[in-house]
Amino acid sequence: MDGRIFGVDSPVKLPVSERVTSYLSPDGQVQVDSVAETSDAENHERWAVEIKWRGRLSGKKELEKLAANARSLSAKPWFISKMGFTQEALEFARHNDMLLSSQADLEVLAKLVGT
Repeated sequence: MDGRIFGVDSPVKLPVSERVTSYLSPDGQVQVDSVAETSDAENHERWAVEIKWRGRLSGKKELEKLAANARSLSAKPWFISKMGFTQEALEFARHNDMLLSSQADLEVLAKLVGT
């Protein structure tokens, strides 16, 4: 996929996920909207996805929380924000290997995958 849909310059290979669930750690300290995993042992991938569907830009603090949660899960962080992101959040994502998508990006992605 075109990386611009995910806020990056290079192409992004979408995993074929066998399992997608919400996640709450046993101690209640780590909560992620969705964790998607492949079942292929050789190419195992895990993505931690956070979704904020509200009428304002998502900021750096929200991305920092997902980045920390994704690290604890050994997952690739993907933050989806309906309205997009503040400049500070965009810079944080670039320096922390995070994927970002807005509602407009998701609409493009949906057309590309045929949903």
